[in-house]
Formats: sequence, C-alpha cells, structure tokens
Amino acid sequence: MAERISDEVGIREFKAQLSELVGRVMFRGEVIAVTKNRRRVAVLVPVEWYDTAIKLDAVARRLQERDPALFAEITAETHGVTTS
Repeated sequence: MAERISDEVGIREFKAQLSELVGRVMFRGEVIAVTKNRRRVAVLVPVEWYDTAIKLDAVARRLQERDPALFAEITAETHGVTTS
C-alpha cells in the first residue's frame, strides 16, 4: 500500500506547532504522522479522509456479516495474500 505521509513530526514539535500543522492538513490536504520515540503514534489527516474511513468501515462490517467468504477474500487481497 502506498503511503502518502507528507511529513513526520515528533511529539514535542507537534505540541509546539499544533496550529501550523492543523492548517497544513486543513488547507493543503497534507497527511502528517506524529512520532514518539521514533515510532508513529498518530496521523493527522483531512477530515474528509476520516469521514470516508468511517463509512468504509460500516460497509466492510455489513459485507462481513452478509458474505464472510467474500469479505475474507477481499481482505486477503488487500494485504497481499492470494486466495486462489
């Protein structure tokens, strides 16, 4: 899966520059990872991405309930596992 992280900032920098970072996400559509001890712990994304993720999660849950085999096949394909 291709990443679209525009920047990574440490937690201290995040605290100090919160307003600027939020502006970059809001107005430029940037995606910014927040790190702590060099590990990603959060990602700032445009709100539209979040809204879409919530909707996709609901669709995935319905698919999993209605057709578990198809859900498993799709999930395996998105993680690079072949099922055939």
